[in-house]
Amino acid sequence: MASSMLYSANMPLSMPRMLGVRACNTNDNIAIKKREMSNEVCEAAVVAGNIPEAPPAPSKPAAPAGTPVVPSLSLCRRPRRNRRSPTLRASFQETSLSPANLVYPLFIH
Repeated sequence: MASSMLYSANMPLSMPRMLGVRACNTNDNIAIKKREMSNEVCEAAVVAGNIPEAPPAPSKPAAPAGTPVVPSLSLCRRPRRNRRSPTLRASFQETSLSPANLVYPLFIH
């Protein structure tokens, strides 16, 4: 009931919403699969357990021509450089926050 009231403020209930799903790997909008369902029909389908399938994940774009291929290193554990002692950790620490960095709020009445 509350969700239908929410949608009625934004869009008339009798008007179906269009859902566009990209079904191609290219950037052009040639292959678009459309599904015509109203909000009520879609919500009823989800409540009934008929959840629509998610669109396929977009593929990784190809590297431009001439890009060098860098093989990944086969490391058993993450290297922890410059963190062997507390002094070295403090010298390479990026952020330090102390009470002196905070601003005390001042309210004037």
